[in-house]
Amino acid sequence: MPGYTATSNSQLKLAIGVRTLLTQSALDYRATETIQLTYTLNPNVFMSGTITAYSPTTGSMTVNITRIATGGLQLQPVWNTQQWGSTGEFSSWNLTLIGGVPVSTVTVTPTIMVRNLGSNWDPQRGNGLADFLLVDQYAVAQIIVQRLRLLRGEWFENTNLGLPLFQRILGVPNTSAAIALIYREQILAVPYVNEITSFQVTFAPTGRTFTFTASVETAFGPITVSKSN
Repeated sequence: MPGYTATSNSQLKLAIGVRTLLTQSALDYRATETIQLTYTLNPNVFMSGTITAYSPTTGSMTVNITRIATGGLQLQPVWNTQQWGSTGEFSSWNLTLIGGVPVSTVTVTPTIMVRNLGSNWDPQRGNGLADFLLVDQYAVAQIIVQRLRLLRGEWFENTNLGLPLFQRILGVPNTSAAIALIYREQILAVPYVNEITSFQVTFAPTGRTFTFTASVETAFGPITVSKSN
């Protein structure tokens, strides 16, 4: 229903209780209707409850949350994955009317999950559950890029992991095709990667940059990753 399609960027705690948020104005939501707030980056994370107030003028809404889903806790460890933190706060929600029927808390449990990495590729901490929202194919995509950014010998717990930049690329007579094979080896070694369906490479002598784009089929669906060195 067009009158119920809405979003919110309000920072909301994932927990039972009353939540106040700001959404679009002039919607058709009414008090006593049941609503679901789904986190846009992970559909397995959501809250549902009863609207207690909505202002079509300002877009302010108050919801009494009675059910939550955290995306599941039975998760398989992956490199650089740590335990779930306490329930955190999230922004960026999709709002959905659910016709007065409380949403089920039975969700599809992710197979793997990784800690979010920031713009400088350092692990994100201090936000509880909000630091652990990359699951399944999104988790695999981050692991691939992280593995390619890691230099072989750099991580003390496994010095064989990572891109052999100094061992097999820099200072070694190579063709673009040979370097492409090295990148493909790294991608195919990532857990839950089934195959590489396409791989395009470009080498620019000016600036000495090597760029690739790979379409990868994972156990959870297709993803695309790219990198420029």
